[in-house]
Amino acid sequence: MLIIYGAGIASILVILIGVMFIFVAPKFRDLQENETAHREEVVRQAFRAEVDRLSELARTNAVWDDAYAYARGVGSRSFTATNFSAEALRQIELSGVIILDRRGRVLYRTDAAEPAPDPLLERVVEAATKSSHFTPMSSDAIRTGVVSVAGQAAIISAAPIVRSDGSGAPAGRMILARALDPVLIERLSVQAQMPLRIEFGKQSPSTGPILRRIAVPDVIGETPAWIVLHGSHEVMSLGQQSFISLGAVTLAILLIVALVTGRVLKREIVDPVRRLADDLLHSGSISAPSATSGPRELIQLRNAFNVAISRVEEETSRHRAAAALADKARAAAEQASQAKSQFLAVMSHELRTPLNAVIGYSEILQEDLEVEGRIDSASDAARIRKAARHLLSLINDILDLSKIEAGRMELHLAPLDITALVQDVVDQVRPVAEARGNRLVVSIPDDLVPKMADVGKLRQCLLNLLSNAAKFTKDGQIELRISRLPIGLRFDVQDTGIGISPEDALRLFEPFTQVDSTHTRSQQGTGLGLAITRRLAELMGGDLTVASTPGAGSTFTLTIAAARAPTEMAPTHDCILIIEDEPDSRELIRRALAPLPFEIRTAVSAADGLAAFEALKPILVLLDIHLPDGSGWDVLTHMRSERPDMPVLVVSVDDDDGRASRYHASEFLAKPVDRERIATAVRRLTHVPTLSTAPDLAATK
Repeated sequence: MLIIYGAGIASILVILIGVMFIFVAPKFRDLQENETAHREEVVRQAFRAEVDRLSELARTNAVWDDAYAYARGVGSRSFTATNFSAEALRQIELSGVIILDRRGRVLYRTDAAEPAPDPLLERVVEAATKSSHFTPMSSDAIRTGVVSVAGQAAIISAAPIVRSDGSGAPAGRMILARALDPVLIERLSVQAQMPLRIEFGKQSPSTGPILRRIAVPDVIGETPAWIVLHGSHEVMSLGQQSFISLGAVTLAILLIVALVTGRVLKREIVDPVRRLADDLLHSGSISAPSATSGPRELIQLRNAFNVAISRVEEETSRHRAAAALADKARAAAEQASQAKSQFLAVMSHELRTPLNAVIGYSEILQEDLEVEGRIDSASDAARIRKAARHLLSLINDILDLSKIEAGRMELHLAPLDITALVQDVVDQVRPVAEARGNRLVVSIPDDLVPKMADVGKLRQCLLNLLSNAAKFTKDGQIELRISRLPIGLRFDVQDTGIGISPEDALRLFEPFTQVDSTHTRSQQGTGLGLAITRRLAELMGGDLTVASTPGAGSTFTLTIAAARAPTEMAPTHDCILIIEDEPDSRELIRRALAPLPFEIRTAVSAADGLAAFEALKPILVLLDIHLPDGSGWDVLTHMRSERPDMPVLVVSVDDDDGRASRYHASEFLAKPVDRERIATAVRRLTHVPTLSTAPDLAATK
């Protein structure tokens, strides 16, 4: 309770002080500024009075026949000694007198008899003879100004020397000087009712509080003198004292109010509530107090407590029941997800195994029929292979989407040869593009450095984008541009196809979605390609975006994060070992690798494979995982312990590239896989140049 009182008092005090500073403090500052301006004006008027006094004195001495005769050189030489002696100058408070003839030559100056000339009078002579402020001068003109030198300043007044009756031209000029000495400053201080001092320099230092500096410019443009108004900010000090006094009075009032309020609150609120709490606790049940007597407010509070507690207990019971149902639903969902994963794994194995044979042998059958000249039958075999590959792509898309949604898709970084990867992708897409009359252009910069990336997922993304472009473009151009990013790579796939409307672009990356047009409905596909590509891009630290104009084409931009790759070691042997127990798969892989300049050896079990590995020292191993006498993972572990740098290409019906990466496989291919992909992967891992009838990518860089 005391904390609440204290916080309330402090808040009120802070608000009061804030209000005072916002509304009252500016008034005091304005009063202080007005007071300072008033005193500054008093000083200026007093200074002008001194200047006027000196001007009148100059006029009186210059309108004098004796001075006129002296200036013309026909008067008595004792004129100056009589009228401008040291005593005479002291009486009229002059620091010096200078008489010039009409040509500006000095006829007399008060320090002429001194061993050394007075620097201040030297400056006065310079001002009178050189400054345009004093020359030329008519017979009725009196000029005044200030000069300063070496920490000294003086007011000077120049008057033309004329006859007492005013006739004739001026015979010369008489200059009177009045130094800004302590006597004059003291007189100005008395008139301004505040201490003053004279300072020199652009930013002359001064001690003590300063209210204002008044510049006194030098008539010949030298460093000015300053009249400094010293004094404290009396009005602001008065305001601060008022603040302190008012704050103290306010604090005292608030403390008194707080003490009185505290006692009232304690008697009327705190003590009854404490008695209620003791009553509730001692009753043995917080929902059933033992007594119902007391003030009406206290009884109402007890009843409110009972109602609130009963509602809380009811709500708690409902939440517990809902939590139990949620736990059961969560367990059922997890069980369903596990069953789904098991089903997909089994179906993946059962579907891919026969598809592997269908695709492989349809390729062999097509080649044999073409050699025999049976073109119609070869076309039928090609249709079988095309349908099988389409079925495989559908299965792969559904499995990939399932893994992504389940959060089981992982990245497996490996050194990325961007040129080889793009060549591989372009070789696969080129037949589709050329069949629709499209020109395929690739642009790769020369300064790309090796990167680390998930090669398989990047290949899948590029294949999806280029295949889409080829599918929706006819008699046009498809361009793949590759560029560097600060922390990755960028791939732009631009086509001159039908384009995409803004409405369709908004839902382009949704699963199982195709843009609603006659053309796209005529194309095969599940609508998963772009959705999977975007999610794979996000998994690789990038994104997939699209910019399109209907009728003009589209540009898909794929970005990924990629780190610099380490230097690879070159292989040193010339034998490739295939460890595969299924005869069909083993024969398909052997035929795919037959054109390569390596000896192909095979093994049908884990034991035979390890024995061949020890004896042959192969350059590369193609390894199946499901072997009759053991697991391919154990074989891979043994090989890595013996030769950690040897490439191992895992080919399996299990779509588990994450596990392959954890076991340090060089690359992973999921069955069924066509011969071209196997051959391309082996060429890449063994550094054998790609043999293709298509133009070399280097020509398009």
